[in-house]
Amino acid sequence: MIYLLFACFCAFFFFSWKQLREVARHDGVLFPFCQLRRDVMMLLRQYYTDEISLSREEIQALMELSKVLDKTISNYNRHKTEMFNLRKVIAYIKKYPRVLEQVKPLELPDSPKIRKLHVQFVVLSAKAFLAYTPLIRSQLVWFVLLQISRRVTARLRKEAIETAAQIRTAARGDVSAATA
Repeated sequence: MIYLLFACFCAFFFFSWKQLREVARHDGVLFPFCQLRRDVMMLLRQYYTDEISLSREEIQALMELSKVLDKTISNYNRHKTEMFNLRKVIAYIKKYPRVLEQVKPLELPDSPKIRKLHVQFVVLSAKAFLAYTPLIRSQLVWFVLLQISRRVTARLRKEAIETAAQIRTAARGDVSAATA
């Protein structure tokens, strides 16, 4: 009886732990997007209250970034595992290649504030992909280790060939000296 109770407790503990990890991952990705949207809205609000001056291009870039953030946040709960899964996005692009033709890049003005916000959006998107693409971290680590091992083995192979060539020329020199 005690074993059954212990097994139930362990199952409940594991389920609770898994749920907490999911909530932490969800909040860790969603809340920075919300904070970035607040920062964009704060800049727009400061412009409209005449606290700062922005050019027309800067306002357009902020509005576009705000729209992208709004769509990302509003669709987050329904589509987070599709929207931020790199393998699913690549498969979708391969299946529908004309989708990329419809995507227009965000044209950024030379404002450092707006570039900083855009860089934050790109970094947050990359972190979201790392959070929701299964095994991508280990895949990236293995890829880096494979590249390092290829370079190391190529260098060792080159050194071994050079050493063998030196030994061969030295051996030929000894043979020709002994016969002379």
